[in-house]
Amino acid sequence: MGRLPDILKSLKSFLKIAEDMSGSDVAVEYWCLHYVLREALRSDTSSRKCQSFTIYVLSYLHKLENENKVDERLNSKTVAQKYVKHVALDFFQKADKLDHSGRFSLTIVELFIRASNLITVLSVFGDIDDSVSS
Repeated sequence: MGRLPDILKSLKSFLKIAEDMSGSDVAVEYWCLHYVLREALRSDTSSRKCQSFTIYVLSYLHKLENENKVDERLNSKTVAQKYVKHVALDFFQKADKLDHSGRFSLTIVELFIRASNLITVLSVFGDIDDSVSS
């Protein structure tokens, strides 16, 4: 992935999810990068580093689109929203199960954070519905 400008460091965790999912879950990778691009464009479009980064992310998103033209999780926002929500809830349930088992570890924290970040990514599709929070 392109070098993340300092002003966009708050997006690092979303890039990490995209990187971790690269090769195993193209839909989550794609929508995390879509979120990163949207937030980068909202934050700063004037610096050369930010312009270079956003151009890189945009071209990578186009590459993913071209390689996965028939994947509805990329082409249909309705399908994508349901899928990303499902993945976020899976991470949450895994973390919750570990937490309730009494085996506390860093993994639990990481899973809860990942679930939270994926819920944030859902904002790409519009307002996050109440069913996610319940």
